[in-house]
Amino acid sequence: MEDYIAKPLDTTRLLAAHVVVFFNATNTAVTFTNASLEAMSLQLDPLETASSDETLQQAKFNKREGTATIPALTTAVFVAYQE
Repeated sequence: MEDYIAKPLDTTRLLAAHVVVFFNATNTAVTFTNASLEAMSLQLDPLETASSDETLQQAKFNKREGTATIPALTTAVFVAYQE
């Protein structure tokens, strides 16, 4: 049960400017590119970053190219916080 103990909430970063959710229902990794995502400082949501799911940890975003790579059978939530 120790894996399910809630950690203190960081309230300094609650306001997300953008939230992007990627669904990959295929059996292979998928790379998604969209010019409207270029230069966005998207990062894997903190709850997903803290996950013990090793597959989810492989989800990546490249802001220079506006590209997200999502592992097979994975839903990944990326956020960009207001500055």
